[in-house]
Amino acid sequence: MKKKIFALVMVVVILAIMLTGCVQADIGVKINKDGTGSVAVIAGIEKSVYQSLKGMGEDPFKDIDPSTLETYTYEDTTYIGYTEITEYNSFEEIENYLLELNLDTEETGNKDNRLFSSVQIIKNGNIFNSSYKFYAVTNSQSSDMSGIFNITLTVEMPYDITEYKSGNQEGNKITFTVFDVTESQEFFAICESNNFSNNPWIDNGLIWGIIIGVVISAVTAVALYFLVFKNKKKNIE
Repeated sequence: MKKKIFALVMVVVILAIMLTGCVQADIGVKINKDGTGSVAVIAGIEKSVYQSLKGMGEDPFKDIDPSTLETYTYEDTTYIGYTEITEYNSFEEIENYLLELNLDTEETGNKDNRLFSSVQIIKNGNIFNSSYKFYAVTNSQSSDMSGIFNITLTVEMPYDITEYKSGNQEGNKITFTVFDVTESQEFFAICESNNFSNNPWIDNGLIWGIIIGVVISAVTAVALYFLVFKNKKKNIE
């Protein structure tokens, strides 16, 4: 089943005659080190537009529990909306959820109205280093949706982000803005970590001491082997 960012029971044209950016949504993705994560979706409609729609007998949130609706401010504009938070046991589950998010209206026909056409969350690494990559491409929507949506994608990664595209980064968080839903956009962020330096239970000095000790032991063992082999050779002669 597709996941709706919100339920709009009216046609796109009704919203199109309202204020630009009257629909606001933030999709918050949290990526954990252990391969789990969560998605928090905040979806709202500008308060004045919501009141106008209610006056027309249309309620975009008719399927939402009224007690979960909240009033909030985004970029000096007041919205009415709700927040939905879902925990996931794997990166694949998060990818599937994001790929099912859609801008749902009554008149989309056969148009693919998924918000994302591609999403990848990848973990690479070994005993010494780990890296995480978030990659997403938005799906271009029909021209009828131009100017209606104000959408952001916020990603929280396990470590400070070292490389990214098309976002505002601060530490281990980055916010991407979907400037125009009718055009495809590409987003990615990468974080990398030295597993030893980020593990509070492991001291770097101790690790290097162990490594040096192993190397010395190996060299000593090789030296003793050749010494014993040489003595045996002399005895045979």
